[in-house]
Amino acid sequence: MAYIEIYLKAYQLADELKKSYEYEELKQLNQLLEKKYHVEIENYQKAFQVFQRVLAEGGKYHPDFKEATTNYQEAKKELFEKSEVKKYFQCENRINDYLKELSDEIFKTVSCYYGIKGESCGWL
Repeated sequence: MAYIEIYLKAYQLADELKKSYEYEELKQLNQLLEKKYHVEIENYQKAFQVFQRVLAEGGKYHPDFKEATTNYQEAKKELFEKSEVKKYFQCENRINDYLKELSDEIFKTVSCYYGIKGESCGWL
């Protein structure tokens, strides 16, 4: 199969994924979350940035470690306990599972074709 054909098949597969129910649901949930919980998202992002900075500057020995950790945990809990956020991550996980299965199948096919060690081909 020529490289152009492979690229075309990949684009077709991406288009099919974009038409799927899970992808549409993920887009709708993302828009809803950005509108409905933009304050919580901002608070979470700010708390996460502070937490990362504190970790990089001294970790648990940093004078602001306890405060940064507490603020981060509270912001995360406030955002991630929303039912829409839970749905978003469930939907994202379903899409990731599908993509993992797809990539495993592609790997098995390609590894058989190119003779990558450790894989056996059922069709040889």
